[in-house]
Amino acid sequence: MEGIYVYDLKAGDVVEVTAENRVYTLKILGPKNCSVELSSNYGAFVKPANYCLMGSFVVDGGYLTVEAGWIGVGFRLVFSPPLVLSYTQKILVNGKTVFPKE
Repeated sequence: MEGIYVYDLKAGDVVEVTAENRVYTLKILGPKNCSVELSSNYGAFVKPANYCLMGSFVVDGGYLTVEAGWIGVGFRLVFSPPLVLSYTQKILVNGKTVFPKE
């Protein structure tokens, strides 16, 4: 699996996630409790808002895989208050592509 755990990041790190041609920016506020400031180039998320990143999930072959605190390529991000993003295609941390490997 390609991805990162929020727990391994530092407060102030910036993660950019591309999902269906939309870029979501997550500024890490608290890596231990997965609190982030979420914004995007898309509609309602242009103005930053605070969320808790619950993790990522994917359904494959009828089986549900859930990973807490995880941002993974091919997975969907889940936040609280309730918000689910499209499948993650690309992950950048502090401006550098980390997944998929180039």
